[in-house]
Amino acid sequence: MSFTSTVNGMRTFSQRIFTCAELSLTGSIQYSNHSLLCSDHSGFTFAISYDRGALKKCEDAHCDVTRLLIEDLNYAYDHFEKSPAYLRQDGRPVVFFFDVVNPSIDWNRVRASVKGNPLFMNRNAHSFKSPEGDGAFGWLDRNTSPDLPYLDDFYKNYFAARRSRTVLIFGSVYKGYDDRAASWGKGTVLPQNCGQTWLNTFAKINHYFSSSNQLEALQIVTWNDYEEGTEIETGIDNCVQLQPTVSGDKLHWNISGNENAVDHFAIYASSDGRKLTELGQVPQNTRDFKLSAAGVAPGQYRLFVEAVGKPSILNKMSPAVEWQRN
Repeated sequence: MSFTSTVNGMRTFSQRIFTCAELSLTGSIQYSNHSLLCSDHSGFTFAISYDRGALKKCEDAHCDVTRLLIEDLNYAYDHFEKSPAYLRQDGRPVVFFFDVVNPSIDWNRVRASVKGNPLFMNRNAHSFKSPEGDGAFGWLDRNTSPDLPYLDDFYKNYFAARRSRTVLIFGSVYKGYDDRAASWGKGTVLPQNCGQTWLNTFAKINHYFSSSNQLEALQIVTWNDYEEGTEIETGIDNCVQLQPTVSGDKLHWNISGNENAVDHFAIYASSDGRKLTELGQVPQNTRDFKLSAAGVAPGQYRLFVEAVGKPSILNKMSPAVEWQRN
């Protein structure tokens, strides 16, 4: 699994964590002022994604964009891709391209001149058909349809391409999209639907892949791109609200919001209003808890029910309900 973040306008990818390198911006490509922090943490992997904006000044000046691209990629090889923590496939470094589609780029010249024999990964389904690429990574569906046709198209094109050649794939999952906060935004909104969009993107993977036919890699779009409304850094809201009641020794709760985004419920008791003691956990489809089975000492308690969200979904705690244990 990988995450994606945006740092100074250039997207960076890493497996397990994305902030494993301290990056700054110089010219058209970022470099590290220090040794890559990934190298100091076993199991962490990172990769470079080359953004189309890196070529803009050269394009505007009508200079040789192929030459600039080669220079930047060789810089990336010298300063990043030699790291033992850099992402590789079959020994070859993997380089991502975000919408680098300038028709004047001579990709044969790029291939012949770039160090390290890297694998090139471009964005979106059409990239599986591009001879200059070795595969594609998914992004997100700006179509507001809950059926997520972008992902269907992406995965179908992967399987079609695989019939004639070996291609790499990075699938994608996301919670939604909202560019209204961006200076360049067009007012496009793909609703989060209280976490259901997030779950539906995983369901697409389960539809096309299985334990015997596994997806090679998965990208989360995105970790912290706030202006696009895609960040999951703060968790995904499932809109859940809980209302508990007590009758005798039975705790019951009603729930509103997206129940599909709840993994299970945890029951807590507090005798002093400060510390919580977990009394037990129950499955997602349960709405009652037998208090007499919890082994609580006699006394006055406040009870709470927590809806524990599925991965990356926010947990939600109920208001307190009073209970006298005799």
